[in-house]
Amino acid sequence: MGIVVGCRHCKASFQVKNSFAGKRGKCPKCGNVIEVPLPTAVLVDDTPSVAASGSTVRPAVASPVAAKPTPSVPTARKAVAPSPTAPKPVAPAPATSQPVVATPVVATPVAPKPAASKRVAAPLTEQRIAAALSEELPPLEIPASYRLGIAVVSAVMIILPVLYILLIGVVGWLLFYHAVNHTAIFTSVGGRASILAFLLYAAPLVAGVTILAFMFKPLFARPASVSRIRSVTPKSDPMLFAFVNRLCDVVGAPRPKRIDVDADVNASAGFRRGVWSMIVGRDLVLTIGLPLVGGLSLVEFAGVLAHEFGHFSQGAGMRLSYVIRRVNMWLARAVYERDEWDEQLEIWARESDLRIGVIFHLARLGIWLNRRVLWVFMIAGHAVSCLMSRQMEFDADRQETMLAGSDAFEATTWKIHVLSVAAESAQGQLGFFYQEGRLADNYPGLIIANVGDLTAKMKKELKKYLGTTKTGWFDTHPCPRDRVAKSRELKAPGLFRMEGPATALFSDFTGLSRGVTWDMYRGFFGPSFQPSAMHPLEDLLARIDHEKECAEAFKRFFLGGMYAIRPLPLDDVLLREPDDLVKTAAKLRDARKEMAATRADYNTRMKDYLEADDRREDARVAKALLEVGVHMSADSTKKRYPSAWAATQDAREAQGIVLKLEPLLKPFEQCAVRRLTAALSFLSVSKVAARIEQANEFERESTYLISVLEQMNLQTSAVFELSLKVQTLVRLFQNVSDGETDSQIINRARNLLDLIYQDLASLRGGMANLRYPFDHVRKDITMAEVIVEQMPVKGDAEGLHDAVVSLLEIWPPTRNRLLGRLALIAEKVETALGLEPLPAPPSDDDEDE
Repeated sequence: MGIVVGCRHCKASFQVKNSFAGKRGKCPKCGNVIEVPLPTAVLVDDTPSVAASGSTVRPAVASPVAAKPTPSVPTARKAVAPSPTAPKPVAPAPATSQPVVATPVVATPVAPKPAASKRVAAPLTEQRIAAALSEELPPLEIPASYRLGIAVVSAVMIILPVLYILLIGVVGWLLFYHAVNHTAIFTSVGGRASILAFLLYAAPLVAGVTILAFMFKPLFARPASVSRIRSVTPKSDPMLFAFVNRLCDVVGAPRPKRIDVDADVNASAGFRRGVWSMIVGRDLVLTIGLPLVGGLSLVEFAGVLAHEFGHFSQGAGMRLSYVIRRVNMWLARAVYERDEWDEQLEIWARESDLRIGVIFHLARLGIWLNRRVLWVFMIAGHAVSCLMSRQMEFDADRQETMLAGSDAFEATTWKIHVLSVAAESAQGQLGFFYQEGRLADNYPGLIIANVGDLTAKMKKELKKYLGTTKTGWFDTHPCPRDRVAKSRELKAPGLFRMEGPATALFSDFTGLSRGVTWDMYRGFFGPSFQPSAMHPLEDLLARIDHEKECAEAFKRFFLGGMYAIRPLPLDDVLLREPDDLVKTAAKLRDARKEMAATRADYNTRMKDYLEADDRREDARVAKALLEVGVHMSADSTKKRYPSAWAATQDAREAQGIVLKLEPLLKPFEQCAVRRLTAALSFLSVSKVAARIEQANEFERESTYLISVLEQMNLQTSAVFELSLKVQTLVRLFQNVSDGETDSQIINRARNLLDLIYQDLASLRGGMANLRYPFDHVRKDITMAEVIVEQMPVKGDAEGLHDAVVSLLEIWPPTRNRLLGRLALIAEKVETALGLEPLPAPPSDDDEDE
């Protein structure tokens, strides 16, 4: 009789021969990898049988682990699930309505059926492109009122810098007037009073010259440095240029002189050589983000380009909008940009003698007032330009809709925002790769791979955004809901119909994607970045899949429990062959049952525990602030305390709750450890090990992983104490002012810096002899080097802060990765024993589509 196999993906059930027991294969229905369970068997003659069950299979690709934006002092105390890849965005970017369905990888079935004939798309040629784009769009009618409006807006934007220059003239005239007309102050006094008279005369001059220098600086400030430009040519990508040129003719726009590519989820049109191109006209550059190409079809991509060419065809509007954007950018830089000039002036004001320092303080006040004036200019310019900017977007949307169709416009809007969410996930994954000495060699490909990881919850949030967001007064672009609504009103079927992916336009899309990835890394890391740090995307995706498999095993095995703040009781764990197989098997089964029975109670008590721990932490920070005279503001801590004594009492009360709950949490945690160690101990049993592929490697790996976990358990309290100290340190620095309590605050901060340095050095030393338990480019790297790459200098507040922040970002995910890997191995053992994996508790991301 064969073995009954159930596929967890498509729920199909079928039989296979006994010879396939314990092996992996592909489901004949859906093609996903499945593992054939071992037949119901006994470990030894007198061991009771355990019912066979569905196999432990590799789960479908899941979304990356959710994370919040990193605050200045992340506590990292409540991490629950392992972080297999990297943070995913909590709130997705704006989007539209139609969901994107990622193309699944089609696996070869075990027993394939005769495939139906499929129509193969003909290769792209210039003739096919010309035939598909044979009909030209009617010219976009731009009302005279719109032309007048954008001309008025442009005039206003030009007037703003002129007013600023006039303001400089006024300040210069006042300075000159003071220098020429107030010399009489010296003739009316004598003796020591002449010193005061000199200061009264010189102070406005020095402050005024300083203010003038800062006012002139924005006029001559260089633009921010741009990253390397990568262009394609008609020779390298002839189909792309044929497509773009024909689209320009259809839309009635000038053909771009250059086409650039980058790694952004975006496309844009602009003047190739800035102001000069704006004057001469018809000298345009098109920039295409390759992730956008990889995520869209030919029709959708054509619509996006038609949108950009719609801007090209607006002629004078395009030129005037360029002026508007440049002035807005200049104003924003003038208001917000800080440099070494500002830092030096602040140092002079703080460290100079009071009689001299007052001059610099006066200069800082004048510069602040100047920037407030510029801020008013900036807000005014932004406000008057937004309406015209949104209208230009609507006009360009109309071109896109007429070419691609209303349905394609809506689908494209959705896909672009899906790609934006995927890009955020990919950025987090790059951080995970970088932690282990690797970076993906194809960033656009990584984004596309993440599209399939979008969870039902995230899709739901995207759709909700589309239905609820509104366009604001200061938005340069209309909200997606308004844009889609305008497109639907046109009810356009579209003029362009050509099947296939947009990537077909590029001769070597993968090679080009690797090129823009290289450009991106060089922009991040500078010219010292080496190609050896880039690794094949396929290999890194396989690593991500393995981490997700461990993450799913973590959720199943520990039933969603095991919080990073709680060390596991591993003190007496020693993996060895059980003395009594029957009792150990019974112990394993009992532990599984007890975990399932107590999970709900554990989660409830854990919630109370975390709330009490948060309260204790908050009260301790407040106590430290109040003891040095810091006034409690609304955002100092979560709760405002009237005195240090009140904060101390609240901390003690919260501590009492924590101590009361700890014994109630231990039974579930001890039960999880019993289950884990019982399962792993069977790796030493030859009859069980024979049923598990790589059992010997698993046994050695498990022993080392547990030793690392034991050391991490010893350091858990120290890690979260460091978190508390850094939070306190940051709050102290935030409250440094010119008040009388400054010395107390600074002394307390210095003491904290010393303690943080000592604790960090001790923690790093405790992990120095442990090899990093996961695959790293550097085979000899230690846990100490991973959690704290390099010890900062003693007393270096910024360096110590950054080191602790990095530690808190790495510690919980690393600990949970260890548990996830152990859980995966333990589940393989349980499957070999005929035990079905316990189902993971439902989570928010498990919502149905």
